[in-house]
Amino acid sequence: MNIWIVEDVAANIDGVRDIVEAVFKDYPGGSVLTTNDSIVWPKGTRKDEYPDIVVLDIMYGETEPRGQVFYEELRRKEDPTKGALVIVWSGYTGNKQVEAFLKKESGCGRFFRVEKSEELLRLKLEGVREKLLEKREVR
Repeated sequence: MNIWIVEDVAANIDGVRDIVEAVFKDYPGGSVLTTNDSIVWPKGTRKDEYPDIVVLDIMYGETEPRGQVFYEELRRKEDPTKGALVIVWSGYTGNKQVEAFLKKESGCGRFFRVEKSEELLRLKLEGVREKLLEKREVR
């Protein structure tokens, strides 16, 4: 299980990392956690290293949500049949441009939004973990 955290505030990365590690600590097969404090796609990333789950901050910039740029790059590069589950956690709700992006993507089934609250993020990750475990049992 490859889990990426894309967040531009170091203090938030530490909190999210703690939550992810707690939720997925005993996940079958283990998990690999990668953090990224920018919107730059990690160079040299092999397809087998692409994320299964991404916790993505919107990182609102001057012209567009920088997290949206990262999200679009992810969707261009990954296999569309095995796309990552993306959990957008943001304090920018209410911004028209951010809301348009969130609304456009919310129907794809692999895109979730959570207010920027560590407790709400933990609950969402626990739900995602349970759904992934159920899928494993069905196979």
